[in-house]
Amino acid sequence: EEDWSRVAGILGLPPNAHGMQMALTHGKGKKVGLKRKFASEGYIFLSFISDYYRIEMDRLWFYIEKKFTLNDILLAVNLGAHQRISFELLLRDRERGLDWSMILKQRNIREEKLFLPFKSEKKYKNKPAIK
Repeated sequence: EEDWSRVAGILGLPPNAHGMQMALTHGKGKKVGLKRKFASEGYIFLSFISDYYRIEMDRLWFYIEKKFTLNDILLAVNLGAHQRISFELLLRDRERGLDWSMILKQRNIREEKLFLPFKSEKKYKNKPAIK
């Protein structure tokens, strides 16, 4: 709980923001909770993928709307970056019903590449947000 209080302080949120969010989301007509919803975890994750791999959010949202999972999108984007091929081609393979092992075999890619993180050109400071 102490960690959350520090995170809330850094973000400028009230210490009970999570409870207020739950009240807003699940409250039964009560006028309690936050005035607005926070961004969903999925949106935040997609935003990170967009930033890290330098892909426009609209391109990623297109695949979310086509009901691809965040896992499939991330695997396709990461593998595409490693292999210098469009992540969209990999997602088309998934759409055709191929699983990841079949895609790797078909494209002659070693299995380790699927989970090996791509080193972004973008530089991030590796300083902890909380001390």
